[in-house]
Order: sequence, then structure tokens, then C-alpha cells
Amino acid sequence: MAERRHLKVPQLTLADLTAGHANFSSFSPDSQKDWVPERIHGLSELLKSLGKLKSIDLIERKQDGSSCDYKYLAVFNSRTMVVNLTLGRDGLIDGFQILSW
Repeated sequence: MAERRHLKVPQLTLADLTAGHANFSSFSPDSQKDWVPERIHGLSELLKSLGKLKSIDLIERKQDGSSCDYKYLAVFNSRTMVVNLTLGRDGLIDGFQILSW
């Protein structure tokens, strides 16, 4: 059940970024400063160019002390990407990255 919850985090974050904004309440205070308008805009443009998100699957999970790293395979209409997500002890996003597959 917890893993299903963690599938929603990247889905919602990708949806927010595609719409051109970040839900800052989902991010830890330390990582919020990394979400400058230029980064959000760039990711929004990238995600829009990929088309609709068709599926997202957890492909790797690593516990590292109080945080947990997740790697997802995100299949879009035009391309498959890897989404790396780190959640801290508080369940907030400490790291978020989108890479080509």
C-alpha cells in the first residue's frame, strides 16, 4: 500500500510541473529553494513536449538512513523517461530529477 502511495507522488508532481507550477508543500524546506521559476518553466516545456503520461512504474527503491530513493520508469506518448525521487523522513520531496531512458 505504501508503494502505491509513492506512485502518486511522482504522478502529481509531473502533473503540477506540466501545468507550469510546483506544489511547494510537497517539497522539503531545503529543496524548495531549488525550484526557481526558470527550472519550473524548463521542466514544464520538456514535459509538454513529451505528451501525455501513459504509465509510471516503480523500478527501484533504496532506503538510505532516514530517506528513501525511488526510481520510476515514466512512459509518455513520445518518449520514455526516468524519474528519480527522494523522500525524506517527513515524506516530503528532497530530490527530484527527470532523465532520458
